[in-house]
Amino acid sequence: MSEAFKRISLACPKCGIEKSVKVPLELFNGKGFGIIKIQVPLGGVCEKHNFLVLLNKEGAVLGYETFDMLVSKPSEAGKEEGYPEEPNLQEELQQSESNLQKYVNKFGFNCIVGYLHSKLFDYPSYLICRDDVEVQIDEMEILFNGIIPQTYRNSHKLNVVLFDPEIYPQPGYYYALSKNRHQDAFIINPNRHVINVPWKTNIDYEKVMLRNALSENNSQNQVKKLSEYINHFIKDVEHTVLFLKSVKKIKEKDLINSLNQANPLTTFNKPRLRLIREFISKQITPELASKIII
Repeated sequence: MSEAFKRISLACPKCGIEKSVKVPLELFNGKGFGIIKIQVPLGGVCEKHNFLVLLNKEGAVLGYETFDMLVSKPSEAGKEEGYPEEPNLQEELQQSESNLQKYVNKFGFNCIVGYLHSKLFDYPSYLICRDDVEVQIDEMEILFNGIIPQTYRNSHKLNVVLFDPEIYPQPGYYYALSKNRHQDAFIINPNRHVINVPWKTNIDYEKVMLRNALSENNSQNQVKKLSEYINHFIKDVEHTVLFLKSVKKIKEKDLINSLNQANPLTTFNKPRLRLIREFISKQITPELASKIII
């Protein structure tokens, strides 16, 4: 008899690549309230990273854990012969990583991309975590506020919502309550997992922005690159707004052609225009965005 499987959608917490994988159903038998941990090897979801995925007994993703490095245990013989102790590799890694990379490592790639989108597009956002977990986000708020132009900087910040694990022993249940309560908000947890996404537009552009920024060789260049991408996007928004003010209604395809003719240095396509339309609706006026006929 063939083995039964459950398909689960996973996202690499370090680079955001997504893939559906098969997990044997027998793994979920008799787990009660326990959390199931599965190690995803290189190539399991993406080619560059391995990680742990945390699941509940229904197979819902609760979060991810990552590995900074794998090291072997020093031999006793080496200690006896008076070899110097190895440096703290984890401490050195934390000191060398940039601020932007630090937040990606801490919260996960897709959580940071969504957080950036929520700030830029004026969505409320929440971080749901146990009340015995200490989370510091003030410096991250300052960094991301600083790369958004003042005109479009909003009052929304990442709100931390705490729950008592003794009252809610199944975190997935509290996540579901929060998702139902804040359907219009972007919600994450400290385990690098996105709980709720309120928008319907594709945010691959922001994923490209963040990946390219992280490829820069130092922290300042990374923030500068991300800021440049955002400013370029805002200019495209302003070009679109100027054009929309001159028409009553326009079909999406016709608007794309007109914008590409008027702005040869930028490539307008359907995903980009949908993103621009959402920005106009959220940050400027829904009436102007409604002029685009989809």
